[in-house]
Amino acid sequence: MFKNFIFLFLIISHLFFQTFTFSNPQRMATDLEIIKNEFEIYYAPAEWKKKLFNWSLEAAIEHAKQEIREKPINLQQYQQILRDLFNSTQDLHVGVSFYSTEFAILPFLVQGVDQRYFVVWIDEEWKKMQGVPLEKGDEILAFDGRSAAEIIREIHRASYGFCDAESYHRLSEMLLTLREGNCINNVPQGTTEVLYKKPHQENPETCLVEWYYVPEEIENEFPGIKNPFRSTLAESPIFHRCRALPLFTRLKSYAKNYETQLLGGKKSLFPPLGEILWKSNSPEFEAYIYSLKGCKSVGYIRISDFMGGRHEVDQFRHLIAMMEASTHALIIDVMNNPGGFAFYTYALLSMLSDKPLMNLREKMAITQEEIFLCLEDMQLLEEVTTDHEAKGLIGEDICGFNVDKQFVNCVLKHARFIKDQFKKGKYLTDLYPLEGLEYIYPNPKTHYTKPLLVLVNSLSISCADLFPAILQENKRAKILGTRSAGAGGYVLAKKYSNRFGVADFTLTGSIISRANGDPLENLGVSPDFPYTFSAEDYTQNFSGFVEYLNRIMYYYK
Repeated sequence: MFKNFIFLFLIISHLFFQTFTFSNPQRMATDLEIIKNEFEIYYAPAEWKKKLFNWSLEAAIEHAKQEIREKPINLQQYQQILRDLFNSTQDLHVGVSFYSTEFAILPFLVQGVDQRYFVVWIDEEWKKMQGVPLEKGDEILAFDGRSAAEIIREIHRASYGFCDAESYHRLSEMLLTLREGNCINNVPQGTTEVLYKKPHQENPETCLVEWYYVPEEIENEFPGIKNPFRSTLAESPIFHRCRALPLFTRLKSYAKNYETQLLGGKKSLFPPLGEILWKSNSPEFEAYIYSLKGCKSVGYIRISDFMGGRHEVDQFRHLIAMMEASTHALIIDVMNNPGGFAFYTYALLSMLSDKPLMNLREKMAITQEEIFLCLEDMQLLEEVTTDHEAKGLIGEDICGFNVDKQFVNCVLKHARFIKDQFKKGKYLTDLYPLEGLEYIYPNPKTHYTKPLLVLVNSLSISCADLFPAILQENKRAKILGTRSAGAGGYVLAKKYSNRFGVADFTLTGSIISRANGDPLENLGVSPDFPYTFSAEDYTQNFSGFVEYLNRIMYYYK
């Protein structure tokens, strides 16, 4: 009897294991059809991706189906197939999240050049408590005997597939010390032996570090999605379209330190650019004025992200007033900026010119939902006749951008445009100014009128693509650094019922074009003054970069 019970138990256990380890290919294929439908309806850059990469949704879906037909696969393998499907678009706004919220952190970050990786930030408190000898500028050679380059390639493959743009390499470097169950199957625990080399030393050294590990404890939701049935007009999705890297919203959940370091970091990677004459105490912006060879006063402001509101805009206005009164030129740093919201971006841009700035234009994917929202907005906004009424209906501002009758007229015109496009049978609109604003008008109180230089790199993403693009298009600023990320549209977050652990996924709902007709997507903003960080920059406190930047600023007029 006991033997029969054991035999029955083994059979049931085997069937249970088969059910949960090897999923039904037919159900997976159905799952892929649901995803395909969402892409067909909402993915605005599809034609551009076909032109640039010969990408086809049909081919990408068929490739995924072929993988599930070839052999039995488990849940983790299917999730990797989904990652690869979304990554095939080579779109930083597109991705899939799973309910695995497991992650592990080592509180230091690296960046690399020529497959050499250097510490660019380390948590000093952790370093002191753990007795870790690592410092900024140290080169990381290996983890547990495996080269850093090999591990980063493995992370890149799992997280971003075969996407080869520099932005994906930079994000993979960041994930060397921040491992998500979302992106990889084996999240490390316990201690790791780090092989590293200090600058100007021949022989490498080793140290032991312990991962901070969290098993399934944090909610893993993308917060950009809004409920279309809102209680006030100010909550309309039209005013809060997210233009940011979805990964960043997760990073802010993992550890407080990751809100203020590297991606979205409040402080710059490099040291002060010269002798400081004045320094701000603003908690939101690193800002100072420095002396350039004793003959010029140059301002510096770091914008860490574009997710602020009225409070941050007020702080920025005070800084700009100071810079206008006390400097000969100004540097704005949007390196390692994950993006945010367009209206906050416009609020800051309005203070950087004394002339109107022409906005970029975009095509938008539209459905009956967008028409419903537009009709709701139109019914309310058509009654507005004064600035006071506009503020009473919407609020004083949207993400710090001033609300007035002129703003309402732009929103109304935008809503009518979308309604008319749908009546014409278009599901992807013609080009129209972003958020309905053809021009970004100068702030009535404060604006900067002197030479302006913007710093960008491959982690200047979404709104941090938009910000330098608008300034460059309007010939208001020169750009220095490497090409920006090229995330040119707004983010749509989608959910559906499934049995494969899919929490949600994100698509790009619009595609931005520049004045010459080129999309911002994938192409980004090319610098007027190209500069790529070298190994010497990482090991010598960015002295080469600082020298180059100051040489440009010395002659910049």
